[in-house]
Amino acid sequence: MKKRPRTALFLVAGLFLLAGLIAPVALASEGVWGPELTNPSFLYRLGPETRLTPSPECDAYNQSWPAVAHNYAHNEYMVVWENTQLGGKNDIYARRMTDSGQLLSWFCVTTGANNRRRPALAYNATSDEYLVVWQHEVSSGVCEVWGRRIKWNGADLGLPQYAAFQIFAWSNRGFVAPRVAWNSIDDEYLVVWSAFDTGTLLNTDVACKRVKADGTMPYGHLIISNVGAPQEVDIVYNVALNGYLAVWARHDAATGYDIRGAFLNKTGAVITPPGKFDVYVGASGQTTPAVTTNEQNHYMVVWQHFDNSYVPGDWDIYGRLFQANGSPVTGPFMLSNTTDDEMMPDVAANGATQQYLAVWHRNAGSQSIVTARLRNTNGTLASVVAVLYAPGWNAVAPVVACDIPGFLIAYEKGSGWVPYHIYGRLYWPETLYLPLMLRNH
Repeated sequence: MKKRPRTALFLVAGLFLLAGLIAPVALASEGVWGPELTNPSFLYRLGPETRLTPSPECDAYNQSWPAVAHNYAHNEYMVVWENTQLGGKNDIYARRMTDSGQLLSWFCVTTGANNRRRPALAYNATSDEYLVVWQHEVSSGVCEVWGRRIKWNGADLGLPQYAAFQIFAWSNRGFVAPRVAWNSIDDEYLVVWSAFDTGTLLNTDVACKRVKADGTMPYGHLIISNVGAPQEVDIVYNVALNGYLAVWARHDAATGYDIRGAFLNKTGAVITPPGKFDVYVGASGQTTPAVTTNEQNHYMVVWQHFDNSYVPGDWDIYGRLFQANGSPVTGPFMLSNTTDDEMMPDVAANGATQQYLAVWHRNAGSQSIVTARLRNTNGTLASVVAVLYAPGWNAVAPVVACDIPGFLIAYEKGSGWVPYHIYGRLYWPETLYLPLMLRNH
């Protein structure tokens, strides 16, 4: 009486395990990922490179500064980037892509007489739309923070409720490199930016402002920090805590640039304790921080770290994990420290598996390479992955977002004779598949 159920149990389990290997091969045969993934190297689980910028609309001039968000309601990503037009004017474009690699629609997010640069975006699952933010140049070198709500498929952009709107401006101040996170409990966004004095051009503060889901802003802005010429702010929302972690670079007379952080409550105010705290302080310079969360109890911060042990010194990539109360989970750990310059990191987390993927570009001789490294569930670091190594081409400024179980890495790629375009590659961490065993006893 026990033989038949046991055989069926192993058979069902085996079929589920095989599905994880068969399904990707089936998708490859349908042309979703391409024929290169049907050979044994497929187990590396890095999808083919896909150009995201449309042709011929984006063929003549450079495309730059990509940003990416995952839409889990429709199993797709949206990538936005800075598009250079005739005469050097910049506007913002967007493209959708499924998390199996199929290209979907593209469209212009914002255009006009003034430059629009450095876009960022966040997905809102309640409204099934995005908020895209950017720095909007109103005069030479003077920028405001603007935004636009975008339906999940880019439709209805001509309707008044989807018009672009000003988020923040201030006399004698410019605002650059905004970032945005969506608060799923209160259904609103928090937008952060770096400010500078338009007279002295010195960095003055990093600040934030709440934006409701309908684009209204009944709240004033809050300054997160105005100490040490703060800049390059990034932010992430943690649903388990209904709060945010902001990180930024700041200058110290003794140590140079360091990385600071602050936990913010749902209004954007700094939570004390722990107040503002050091992510990393060292004798060499640290810049361009990025942050993600497992949406539970941990955050991972990565940054560009100047290493003085070589002559001349060079830039490496470091990371560190923190608990929700600001206590460090780990000390600083090295993600990459070759004798080449590694720069401009980004990071994304898979909360279901407790995995983190960091990406950056490496200046290797006469070209730049996009690379990535996974921090595994058990805390170990996987090998560094060359996301794109193409002789004669440069790949720079990578960004990353996560679906389950994979990631999309988007980046700029170009050369001395070909304009830079935005490309993407899907990456899936390696998975252990158990063999199918049928037992009849």
